[in-house]
Amino acid sequence: MKSNITFYETHQLVIIHHILESSIIQNFTFSDHILNASKNYLYSLAMNYAFLILTIIVSIQEFYAKLPDYVHVHTFEEIIETNYVLLDKLNICDDPKNMNNRILIAIKTAANNYIQRQIVRQTWLIEVKEHHIPYVFVLGSTNDEKLIDEILDEDNIYNDLLIGKPVDNYYNLTLKAMFIFAWTKVHCPSRWLFYVDDDTIINAQQVIDFISLRKNVLNRVLYCHMGQHFARRNPQSKWFVPMSIWEPALYPKYCQGWGWLIPPNVLSLLHDTSISNLTEPKLWIDDVFMTGIVAEVAGIELIESPMACCGRRDSELYEKSLLLAQMGFYPIPIFVVPTSIVPRQVLPPKLKPPLFELIKFPTSSSKRFILEQSGILNIETSIFRSCILQ
Repeated sequence: MKSNITFYETHQLVIIHHILESSIIQNFTFSDHILNASKNYLYSLAMNYAFLILTIIVSIQEFYAKLPDYVHVHTFEEIIETNYVLLDKLNICDDPKNMNNRILIAIKTAANNYIQRQIVRQTWLIEVKEHHIPYVFVLGSTNDEKLIDEILDEDNIYNDLLIGKPVDNYYNLTLKAMFIFAWTKVHCPSRWLFYVDDDTIINAQQVIDFISLRKNVLNRVLYCHMGQHFARRNPQSKWFVPMSIWEPALYPKYCQGWGWLIPPNVLSLLHDTSISNLTEPKLWIDDVFMTGIVAEVAGIELIESPMACCGRRDSELYEKSLLLAQMGFYPIPIFVVPTSIVPRQVLPPKLKPPLFELIKFPTSSSKRFILEQSGILNIETSIFRSCILQ
């Protein structure tokens, strides 16, 4: 089994070992009352000394550590590119059938996440469409010509992909957020934006009810599930940020990245502040930057809201939440379907609302989904068949 100790941690342990074995400890001159102390006490002093030295060494390493070549603070040129649209959806908020609500759902997705998008289309987006809520999947650009062709074919079928110019990768999520904020300001200026990950489940009726109780929101508020964390200083961390870029140990309070419900006045303020010189550095960690650093500068209050995480499969929780987050649709087989939003005629009779079921993903050759809960096996459901068609 592969060790969980990283090279960085191993290096630290080696330093401790050398300090303990070195002549520094062996030749250390102690006073008489310490010499009379127990061996354990002396060892404790040595350990404290070792960790003091180690802390200094690690602090120096972290201060001078540099980002990998593929990560950087976003530049002015990159921010300008967030105004460019490669594949547009011009009229979704002006469609007469979508005029009875005040919401736009924007689903953050990677260019190659076709199966994720199919799962969303065939589950909770059914309810979204029934309520005539406009939605888009938000993608970045790619240089993969085969993938581009597949994306265009997908959009020809579903007409729901919105593609911005920033390159689609994890370290450009801040640019993707700037892009959808800018686009929404222009094309859906009077709507609330619900910006979510593609592995969430949204309770559309709850969202409608939540917003209907806040008809005259003029305050600077943003609804989400809040968090606050220390900046990661370990260069091997996915979220590593050196002190040379962000010196404070703690980030401002921010919204977890999987779900932000933003009133229209706040959306405009967030976007304008995010691209201004008031918010530096332009961190690539989208939730920390957009809803932490930017929101703090703009004087926007974060409001803890009914959004649940992570992968929690509970029908009662779903009924009272705006969304369930980090459900791990693919490739981890833990996707959950609230049967109340799936057409009854395509579900096996044993699946009764509001029961949640686990769906295990098949191999590409099996061409079927297998429902494993409630004793139901080998049942092919047409509602998900398109998820695995080649």
